[in-house]
Amino acid sequence: MPSNDVRILAQAAVPTAAVGAVAAVVSGVVAGGKGAVGAGVATLIVILFMGIGLYILQRTAKSLPHLFQAMGLMLYTTQILLLFVFVAVFKNTTLFHPKAFALTSSSAPSPGSPHRPAPT
Repeated sequence: MPSNDVRILAQAAVPTAAVGAVAAVVSGVVAGGKGAVGAGVATLIVILFMGIGLYILQRTAKSLPHLFQAMGLMLYTTQILLLFVFVAVFKNTTLFHPKAFALTSSSAPSPGSPHRPAPT
């Protein structure tokens, strides 16, 4: 991976991890240990799904610029569907607090999202 791609991914993942850490502390205080685990799992899922999507989108923009917009729409749709599958599989889990997971996954700034300014 070229160093520019690493820099962009790092700039995207660090704010997400910071928000996830704060959410884990708050969820741990409010909902106990399972709340902290739920927030941590949500943070990892957001970083994983959206980070991989950002990487794929950067590669597409460089090699197939005419497919950039369609690929972005397809990637976002796929990420949301994968998140729905994850939620459906762990719907009745006792491993973590589901509300902490939901609140963290919806509030953590996704890598490459408009929550942060685009890297220069």
